[in-house]
Amino acid sequence: MSPALSVAASLPHKVRKEIGIEAISCTTPISHLADGHQVSRKFVYQQGDKAQQALDESFALSKGDDEVLFHLPVPLG
Repeated sequence: MSPALSVAASLPHKVRKEIGIEAISCTTPISHLADGHQVSRKFVYQQGDKAQQALDESFALSKGDDEVLFHLPVPLG
């Protein structure tokens, strides 16, 4: 790891995801999350925004759910 990289830049994907989940759960103050992971509050808010966006997208109604994707002809008789 290069000493020029920030702590936030070197965090693994799994830790970033956990920070985002904790941020949107509102069980721990953002400043405590930032201090605990040695990152900025801005970074915690960014991870929270990403987690919230992913959650919103996964529960969004899709317009194409009733669209026919393909047709299989079945011979009769």
